[in-house]
Amino acid sequence: MLIEVEMEAACPAFGGSNHEEIGHAAADHGSGESYLRLRDPRTSPTPDSATQGCSVRAVNGASRDHFVPTDEIDAQIARFPSWHYEFDLRGHRAPKDGLGANRNRQEQRARYVFEPLRRAFGGSLSGKRVLDLGCNAGYFALGAVSLGCDFVLGLDARQFHVEQANFVFAAKEIERSRYRFKAQDVDDIDIGSEGPFEIVLCLGLLYHVSDPAGLVERIARINPQVLVVDTTLLPLPGSVLQLRREQPDDPRFAAREQFVAIPTRRAVESIAEAAGYSVAALAPRFSDYQAAEDYRAGRRRAFFCTKEPRLLESVEEHVEDTSAARTAWTSARWGLHLAGEALRARTPRRPGLTGQPGTEARSRSSISPTSWRP
Repeated sequence: MLIEVEMEAACPAFGGSNHEEIGHAAADHGSGESYLRLRDPRTSPTPDSATQGCSVRAVNGASRDHFVPTDEIDAQIARFPSWHYEFDLRGHRAPKDGLGANRNRQEQRARYVFEPLRRAFGGSLSGKRVLDLGCNAGYFALGAVSLGCDFVLGLDARQFHVEQANFVFAAKEIERSRYRFKAQDVDDIDIGSEGPFEIVLCLGLLYHVSDPAGLVERIARINPQVLVVDTTLLPLPGSVLQLRREQPDDPRFAAREQFVAIPTRRAVESIAEAAGYSVAALAPRFSDYQAAEDYRAGRRRAFFCTKEPRLLESVEEHVEDTSAARTAWTSARWGLHLAGEALRARTPRRPGLTGQPGTEARSRSSISPTSWRP
């Protein structure tokens, strides 16, 4: 039996450190059938940043039936009409032409989400079951596996995202026993029948559901440790939810036509606290904000929610300073104010509603704090 161990020279996506001993080694256990191989990443294809780390997998002695042959990877990539995340699949890029600046966004988000988790659990997610809601093509599920979680379940309302995720994991040669992807809307599934999960990822999903409070309450029933929420925010004070209607024709939006609720920062905190979590917003200390300006402007944040206060203490250095958050929020509000004033200046005056000669009323701007959409 061959056990293959990938040792990365560094793990920039998840805060890993350099390994002093990197190279090839083999340990013969007498039978001539079992040995250990260390692969040097400097002579191997560069792995996708969301899967860097130390991973161990059985190569012989475990079923490889679902793995994708290298010469079929490009054809499988081309089979999908669109990709929301970019992957390196054994030297083959998906999508073929890449995603440009959005590649930076996904890598920065990966560090943003996984570094606090890595620190909270002592450098590894070993022994943890992870639930990835709105998993898309499995980018963050892959990150959880790379950090050593025992199992990840990914749920997504769109079947083609589930097919993408299964393909990505097969191309990455992840053992089938470590993951499962399921096509089902989070509003329809009985999450309790799948749990428990020590870690739940709710990344880019909360502002695409009609009942965020109900979703978090259901998550809390099967989540004894940590929930990470990454969401667009409404730049208003207090606990406010703004309703808007989404159409299912865009794969980034809800899978069916419905009203969705965009929360303020305080609304996210209130919802999580009501479900029994201690909550802290994470500081987005990105090295590059290209294609990620919403994080710098305070219009998007990740929240570390936990039922164990000690875990919140362990990620204290990643928690956002409230004064910095207030500055970002003020900047976002000021930007909205200026946009509204500019639009009002271009809007022609019309006769006032009173009908009195000479009275005029300026039409209300369509851009205002109550109608703003991120």
